Amino acid sequence: MVSSESRRRKQLEKKKKKRDGKRHELVLKSNLSLAEKVLLRSKAPVMECIMAESLQSRGLGPVIIARRVSTGEILLSNFLVDRYCLGVKDCFARFVYPSQYQDMLDSMAERDMECVRIDAPSARRLVEDAVAFAARYDLKPHPDYRTAKLIFGDIDASVGKQLVEMGRDGKAFYVSGPFESERDSMEIIRKLGAASRQDGFHHMTKVSRTTAMQLVGESEILALESGEFDEHDDEDDASEYEFDTDDAESDSEAA
Repeated sequence: MVSSESRRRKQLEKKKKKRDGKRHELVLKSNLSLAEKVLLRSKAPVMECIMAESLQSRGLGPVIIARRVSTGEILLSNFLVDRYCLGVKDCFARFVYPSQYQDMLDSMAERDMECVRIDAPSARRLVEDAVAFAARYDLKPHPDYRTAKLIFGDIDASVGKQLVEMGRDGKAFYVSGPFESERDSMEIIRKLGAASRQDGFHHMTKVSRTTAMQLVGESEILALESGEFDEHDDEDDASEYEFDTDDAESDSEAA
């Protein structure tokens, strides 16, 4: 007959093993890369998906996919989508607390960035269609896209119903951003020209004709577009396109 002391000792050993197992699991998770953490939670329930209305009206805006993970946190991927030309210009994946997520939405509202909710398949299809459209012109998505896209998980893009047209009037339309150098802009225009000899494309840049000729030559400038070269001196409305990735990272160990 097993004594009460022996039973108590076995119970204590069992509890210790359980504690050690949980501690080991936490250590393993804390050593995972962000990509591994996102992939691990990529089948958590989708909480909501959001698209900025500026994507429809001006071709540029964020698409957010959020999943609620078992720890109570929210895993989100935020994609700055340029459906006119560049695909995913910027993006990030992050684990945040619900209050931080709400602060992000409030910040967008304060900047008069109107958003609408869309279904998860449509959100994934929108992002992937934009990346595929940009790939036609050898334009690659932001490097962090490889991690941010892991949130797609089991979302089936083929059943998305809210389709968004890529390009403008059937053609690529490149608008240079406030952080793109003249040389970067001309490299993009060069790629557009190389892939669009027959269909043509549109662009609106801050690159002067003088700089363009210095970079690629006058004859190539004349051949790049089907229309006129557009010297654009007006400042772009960067406030609508603001993409804030400087918020503090969630310091939680969960993910």
